[in-house]
Amino acid sequence: MAILVHALLVGQPDILFRGGLRGVQFGNDRYTMGFGNHLFPSESTIMGDPFDPYREALVMEHSTVWPEELATVSADERERIEQRLHAHPEEAKELAYLRLPTGFHRQITVTADDLQRLK
Repeated sequence: MAILVHALLVGQPDILFRGGLRGVQFGNDRYTMGFGNHLFPSESTIMGDPFDPYREALVMEHSTVWPEELATVSADERERIEQRLHAHPEEAKELAYLRLPTGFHRQITVTADDLQRLK
């Protein structure tokens, strides 16, 4: 919550409270609250990062984003693919590192290429 208060004081953003989602918006950039009340860029503002061994050594948390076009993948298959992607993040097509106070959060967005390669 302290980060949200700081963001409110510094940037005078618009606050988003739709559907239980908490966050802020600075111009066109949106940030959502999650993972211990840290602000994360919303998916539309995250740009892919190349694999970085330095940041990888500091990854504290990770998540996987499944786009709507891959919604037909079964839960068991999703779990298997997520485990393989996070075991070898250097092979992921869309990878982002989000800064945390204690390290990084690795976010992998599954692509059709990843799905085809890991089947």
